[in-house]
Amino acid sequence: MNKRVGLSVIAALMVLASCSDNISSLGVDFFNDTQLDISFIDTATVKMYTQRYDSVNTSGTQRILVGSHHEPKLGAGSAAMYMQFGMRGPITVDRNSAAYDHMTLTLYYDKYSYYDTLSPLTLNVHRVAKEMNWTSYSSVSDVPVAQPALGSITVYPRPHSKDSLEIRLNDDLGRQLFKMAQLNSDILASYSNFKKFLNGIAILPDASQNASFVGFNLAKAQLRIYYVDKSTVPVALRSLKFIYDQSYGGVHFCKTNFDRSATKLDVLKSGADYVDAALTDNESYMQDASGVFLRVEFPYLRKINENPNFYFTSAVLYLYPKLGTFSKFEPLPDTLYASQIDLQNSQLSSTLGSFVLQKDPGVDRGYRYQLNMTSYVNTVNNPNIADNFALFVQPIGPKGWSNTAKRMIAEGPGLKDYQTKLVIYYATIK
Repeated sequence: MNKRVGLSVIAALMVLASCSDNISSLGVDFFNDTQLDISFIDTATVKMYTQRYDSVNTSGTQRILVGSHHEPKLGAGSAAMYMQFGMRGPITVDRNSAAYDHMTLTLYYDKYSYYDTLSPLTLNVHRVAKEMNWTSYSSVSDVPVAQPALGSITVYPRPHSKDSLEIRLNDDLGRQLFKMAQLNSDILASYSNFKKFLNGIAILPDASQNASFVGFNLAKAQLRIYYVDKSTVPVALRSLKFIYDQSYGGVHFCKTNFDRSATKLDVLKSGADYVDAALTDNESYMQDASGVFLRVEFPYLRKINENPNFYFTSAVLYLYPKLGTFSKFEPLPDTLYASQIDLQNSQLSSTLGSFVLQKDPGVDRGYRYQLNMTSYVNTVNNPNIADNFALFVQPIGPKGWSNTAKRMIAEGPGLKDYQTKLVIYYATIK
């Protein structure tokens, strides 16, 4: 569609066009209502795809993300947490006046959840069976765990609760650690020594459950050994605490797994694969935890310069989340981030810009994302640069994975009024 823009917006468009060589070459004398006509096109061809990452680095966040959920279009997904515990100084206890009681893994909610928390969530705690000696791990890192589980719990998550969640653990390990504390063992003398004895703890969800993803505060997580202190009257229940501390060499990461075999995304086998929205119900998908992101191409964008009386001024890309795919349990990301890539998937810019979620004035209860594409279009239209660009849109910023399950299902370019579209503003000389 080609539309004229009222003369009242010419000044605003001139500001947006300040970075365009084409429009500046006209000279300021042309910017008046007798010599310049301002119009826009909103029918530029847009191609949309869903693309997969092979893996993302998940060891740099401060959240324990665990859970499972089955989504018809994204697949059956789960998130498990692996982490190391230790102590900042020696742990000891008097052997004559203290008696072992029980051991727990204590977690504190961090107010984050995704999907409906009214469904039960089962968490199983395992001992890591292999030394975790890497400095960073990814979403697909394979770290074995020992069987059987040290403990498990089934809960209805309360993500905004200030109460702790305590998972009762195997007493054999608890008694062994308590005995070490009574004997002043070197194993409990330092963080590094303790990691050699207890490689780590893994929190694994029951992946068969259609439940939710829940966040816990990494810095507050503790292994606790409760004991009865008989040196006081009355006797008191006390605890020895093992903490997570990255500054002492502690390692953590989140492992995610998504089974897409029953979805139209099953064709995504590696990070080089992407699928056209035309093959996925005219929708494209992105989700932080699952490692699928939105790819947008503009195959005929360079042709806009073939008209000699065409002077590009600015461009805006609108992304529309599909109505009915978001709710208070599955909120839309507040911001999406765009990077420039080539057609071989090599990233050419860390962050091209960000889309901010806003209420769509034209659709009841609808939303849209908006990104200024002026710089991108200018780059594509540079005849000295190869025309092989695409846009990579994801719900995570330049610092990487945000340790969430947030997702967005975008409408493809097939709908008439409610579709992803690129709006190009331009000037012509009368």
